[in-house]
Amino acid sequence: MSRRTTPPQTRASGRSRRAPDPGIARHATGTTMIDLQPHLGTPIEGRNGQFYYRGDESRVGPYDHYLAGIRRGALASWTATLARRARELGRRGIRYHVVVVPGAHVACPEDLPDDLRGRIRAPFPRLQAALAGTDGLRLHYALADLVSRDPSPPGPGRDGAPHRTYRRNDTHWTEYGAYRNYLTVCRAIARELDVRVVEPADVTFATKQAFGDLSILRLPEGRPETIPLAVIRGGHRAHTVSKNTTVVRNRVIRMRSDTAPATAALIFHDSYATAQAKFWARSFGRTTFAGVTHRVYLDAVARERPDVVISIMAEHRLFEWPNDHDPWTFADDFESDCRSPAGRRTADVMVLYRQQKIAAAADAAAGIGAEPGFGAYHARVAAQALIGAHRVDDALAMAMTALSLDRESPSNLWMAAYASLYAGKPEDALTLATWAAGSDPHHGAWTELLASILIGLGRREEAALVLERAVAAVDDSPGLWRLLAETREAGGRPGPARQARAMVDALTGEETGPGRALDA
Repeated sequence: MSRRTTPPQTRASGRSRRAPDPGIARHATGTTMIDLQPHLGTPIEGRNGQFYYRGDESRVGPYDHYLAGIRRGALASWTATLARRARELGRRGIRYHVVVVPGAHVACPEDLPDDLRGRIRAPFPRLQAALAGTDGLRLHYALADLVSRDPSPPGPGRDGAPHRTYRRNDTHWTEYGAYRNYLTVCRAIARELDVRVVEPADVTFATKQAFGDLSILRLPEGRPETIPLAVIRGGHRAHTVSKNTTVVRNRVIRMRSDTAPATAALIFHDSYATAQAKFWARSFGRTTFAGVTHRVYLDAVARERPDVVISIMAEHRLFEWPNDHDPWTFADDFESDCRSPAGRRTADVMVLYRQQKIAAAADAAAGIGAEPGFGAYHARVAAQALIGAHRVDDALAMAMTALSLDRESPSNLWMAAYASLYAGKPEDALTLATWAAGSDPHHGAWTELLASILIGLGRREEAALVLERAVAAVDDSPGLWRLLAETREAGGRPGPARQARAMVDALTGEETGPGRALDA
């Protein structure tokens, strides 16, 4: 084959605190985790005891992004991805709401240190302007809910509110701030669907002393702060039906409420949803929480059959590109086993792989098929590590094992096609990639590999036709647009090639767009 894609990568989506060298820790449940310290970095200390999230100091992080503003490609990519999600969910008769939660840099500007005051550029206003008029998309910015205007006598919160809406020693809002935003968004959803709103009369707030994820990283360790905890009354009930934890904290929690209407919600979220979950679980008859993620998995939507999909995400995620077309399914990311002997070994393989210790990851995968509990998921991860280490024959054998154990998974088909391609079996790879793309035509990764194989076989016109059909629906995948530009350039069609290349440039451009400085 003349064309090969980069070995597939996997993302780290959460980390635990202070793991020993080489950065791997074993959670009490047996889950392999990654050290939190480098992820959060040294917090920025502002006024009045307020801390601000810096991010990994070894690379560009939220601190730098907030000063520079959102990059052109990130803005275009999020705009296209959110519009595509709304379009696909709308085709299925599902409402889509997106809740964006500003960090303390934006929510607490009055306490910024002098060198940051007036210099923070919030990305949401530009995204909101770019998405104005998009059908089926309901955007909610939590900033107004975090700047409280409670007329009660002065208290612990700003503007006389009874409680603070944002933590001082943590990267998150308080349960009081989370409730205020829940109330705004849930009332908006209630205008479209039958839900039960947890009204203010049903909520009281107790308080406790708590450390935060920023204060614990200081030496000496910071002091605790008083935080509000919501207590829900009024006959609102909810119970957990199922809960699982996978490698690196991904979790699915399914809940039911016999006091709410039968309406079903699927919530994709990051850690900001933790403080809101108790309210959402009592608003719908059936609620599924999937986090930590910023994707919307259409395979999960097909399985859960919700009436509404809600994305809850930190605003600083907008500085990075969305990852809806990573080559993994919902089951790969959220229903993987990490408790059995095979699962624990697989977790170690994944962490080593994510740390770019590819040879060590491949060595850790050796003999995994003999471990109790071994199944398709473990075989697929092992194949991923083996391909990265260029142990092609072993990778192909493991990929075919994964496929034999679960033939319905498009990611298993994709991995088998990828391994076949590296093993010099392009016709086998073509068949497998065709099946993968056919199983989920709204996922860019499967079609991207299929088109790459066709191009490598010299069947460029077929590849171009496949790509043109794909980008009509999957217009937010730069990989598909890039391949389309290459095929049209090679085929002597400069006009379509320029159009496709313009889409690639728009979705991947690095220049910082003109931001709106937040007034201090």
